[in-house]
Amino acid sequence: CVDYLRTKIVSHKIIIHGQSLGGCMVGIYAATEHANQNVDKIILESPMKSLEYMFLMGWREMPDYDATVPEAYLMSCGSWYLKWKEGFSFDDVNMVEKQKENYISTLVIQCLRDELSNMEDGKEIFNQIGSQDKRYWEIDSDHIEGYIDYPDAYTEAVIGFIEQ
Repeated sequence: CVDYLRTKIVSHKIIIHGQSLGGCMVGIYAATEHANQNVDKIILESPMKSLEYMFLMGWREMPDYDATVPEAYLMSCGSWYLKWKEGFSFDDVNMVEKQKENYISTLVIQCLRDELSNMEDGKEIFNQIGSQDKRYWEIDSDHIEGYIDYPDAYTEAVIGFIEQ
């Protein structure tokens, strides 16, 4: 997508905004050389800290979830299966760890009442970002609902970051 955009908007900034699991995917991409060469700014809104975390949350919600099976075993099996079937493991897509290689100007938006991507996760992600140009902004909302609850403040924060 970024390569396509670059051919269409050669002289404009490319800013990628990811929310929730999309924030995790954008954060992982931000740690690549391709992103460093082609993306001007990154916005991570209520980002999930890892695919493993998302998998575990989904697993716990399944009707036949068996709490007697150790979650570490489930995660190990899931990671092995991903590596075997898709060519990557949970460790390969750990967004928190990958942020050490994110040198792109980044804004992390964290919702204070977020139960999916909590405050500790947002701060942990922010603290790992390798870029010297990073911002952290909190808003009193549920998961990715900051724009709905406070559209003016949200717009001001995002546009202010983009125009910086």
